[in-house]
Amino acid sequence: MSLWRATYTDGTTLLQKEDGHNVSSEAIDRSKIKSMDLLLNNGDVVATLEINAGQKFFYRRRVQMSNEHTQVCHILGRTTDGVVDVPVVFHLDEGWVAYSEFNIDHQWFYPINFRPCEL
Repeated sequence: MSLWRATYTDGTTLLQKEDGHNVSSEAIDRSKIKSMDLLLNNGDVVATLEINAGQKFFYRRRVQMSNEHTQVCHILGRTTDGVVDVPVVFHLDEGWVAYSEFNIDHQWFYPINFRPCEL
């Protein structure tokens, strides 16, 4: 399982799990965000996305469940002036990371519905 970590411009951080509780990515203060990391449970960084002035970030977690197991794909990216910056980070909990663009025909890479705060 992977987790996210938000780092703010003042150096403080917000983890997806704080004091044993899940924190929604919507709790991230977007006005102070400097970077987003995807982490493994042991704390190793899988991917880092720097967010510069004028850019906004988006994060999604997609889940597919079957009788055998559950697959989770984390999607992390940013926009500049309402346009998606390529590449977007796709990380599957099973271990792979892909840097790609959205692809309407792909199992994991299909486009997201953006929120106003992400554009």
